[in-house]
Amino acid sequence: MNQSALKKRSKRNVLLGLCPIGKFVFSHEDALVQKQKVIEVLRRQGVTYCDIDGVLPDGLVRDQKHVDPW
Repeated sequence: MNQSALKKRSKRNVLLGLCPIGKFVFSHEDALVQKQKVIEVLRRQGVTYCDIDGVLPDGLVRDQKHVDPW
């Protein structure tokens, strides 16, 4: 990739979608802790992200009905 292409590419903004799942592997409390750890890393790295906190009360998918189409 040439320098011009690199400069254009570096100016793009990426938005990461964060959809943590709080079932199967962790308890609910542990899932919330892990979610916070991921968010801290994203913030430290300056990653722009959107999450589902405004959609689900705790921002975790815990049941199939949370992801079924509306």
